[in-house]
Amino acid sequence: MVAVFFISSCEMKRKSPPEDYEVEIPIDENDSIPYFTIPDTTLVFPEIFEGSFLKGCSVKQWGLHMKFYTKNIGLIKIPSGKIIAEDPVTLSETSKPYTNEFPIGTFPVEIAKMIKYKKYEGNAFVRIRFSENKIARWEYALVEGQKPIPITNLKGYGYSVDGGIGLFIDQEGVKEFTKILHTAWDNLFLDNFEEEYLMYAFGQHNVATFTTGAGDGFYRTYVGYDKENSICQLLTDFELVEWWE
Repeated sequence: MVAVFFISSCEMKRKSPPEDYEVEIPIDENDSIPYFTIPDTTLVFPEIFEGSFLKGCSVKQWGLHMKFYTKNIGLIKIPSGKIIAEDPVTLSETSKPYTNEFPIGTFPVEIAKMIKYKKYEGNAFVRIRFSENKIARWEYALVEGQKPIPITNLKGYGYSVDGGIGLFIDQEGVKEFTKILHTAWDNLFLDNFEEEYLMYAFGQHNVATFTTGAGDGFYRTYVGYDKENSICQLLTDFELVEWWE
């Protein structure tokens, strides 16, 4: 039953992108080096993390001209400051939150939607935006037992996805939400997942769920800090753009 649910959710009809986004035909299928057009030239590396949420951002790579637009999917409640990013298939009461102390409150969740050849549309990045402060550096989001490593080390940390879906949730809501997952797969992800994301409220909590780029894989999450070392963003990269090339 679980396998059928996830295959179906990944094959749902994709929404059409805005009409003003034109997608070019392939240019050079052997070109793996990305060429970025990002309106803000002051962004820190990797510039595409923030740039993908800006109007006018584009990337040329692998023979494709890829453009972006931002989808605000709602507000997530963070009552404890402890956040988990994971595949809902593997989510459990023992899932580990990141060791970071995130701001407490209600914050916007945004998806950078990428449009590729023949108007294929996918989720390139998803973030929780805690503030508008300028980001001074990005670091891996770490769970207990992990040590800091450079973000260009792709043998690093993240979570595996087997059903094409990821999520953000506050640790306080995990126990209740895992019970819901055992009884309401179809209602959550077949009946209400038409736009490739779902903000779902339950009790005093909610959860942000979304499709993961091209589907199954291993995806990394990063924390953006400002110059005062305050957390500005939590971002998951679904690797539709190979920015490390």
